[in-house]
Amino acid sequence: IGLLLNIEEDHLDRHADIEDYRNVKKSVLKNADINISYNDRNFFSKTFLNYKAITLPNGLAESSIFNDWPNHDIENLKASVAVLEALIERFRKNSLGNINLFYELEKAFYQFKKFPHRFEHLEMVGGINFINDSKATNLDATLKAISAANELEKIGDIYLICGGDLKGQEIASKELHEIKSLKKVFIFGKDKELIFNTLSQYSHCFIVQDLTEALKEAVKFSKDDDCVLFSPACSTISTRSLYI
Repeated sequence: IGLLLNIEEDHLDRHADIEDYRNVKKSVLKNADINISYNDRNFFSKTFLNYKAITLPNGLAESSIFNDWPNHDIENLKASVAVLEALIERFRKNSLGNINLFYELEKAFYQFKKFPHRFEHLEMVGGINFINDSKATNLDATLKAISAANELEKIGDIYLICGGDLKGQEIASKELHEIKSLKKVFIFGKDKELIFNTLSQYSHCFIVQDLTEALKEAVKFSKDDDCVLFSPACSTISTRSLYI
């Protein structure tokens, strides 16, 4: 089974160009018997499923377990369910094929805790919400985090902290309307000038020395119910300790 979650610009510092990167990512489908992907393009004419087309049963989809899950995490859940469905279909002739998948999922998620650093709502301190999305190391992931923050209940203004090494991402050519929803953006790291020049077309941006200064500045401007979102859109050595 080959699962392709997305093809967005990332790791271009390790590839000849974007086409080379796309081909490498699509190889996970090319070398598999069953292809599961994020759109309806069956690249290699194999047994195929678009995981985004999966409808979760109401009992599971409406569970309080997923109250704080952003839409992109729900889509990843659908991708996992698609893999399980493919496995059950393949082994339907033995005991595995008799599994009530969604009943088993409900049991599994009863005590499930999300991994840290993935749109992790840390806590509210001094009336300010803090979200650690430090695993968002490309622009697409950060834009999804911004959209998710805007969908949270009782959230005021959003202050984004981002920056680091873009790894070859061509951010200047992209439409970044999600950035308009941000109150301010604090940028640090290797490519801070390029990020500033691009994002400042959409929001009030500031270049800071490092993550510590960015956090201090974001807190200084924030008021009750506002949100400080750390979603770097880059890889950065200075934030690796946050992954531990």
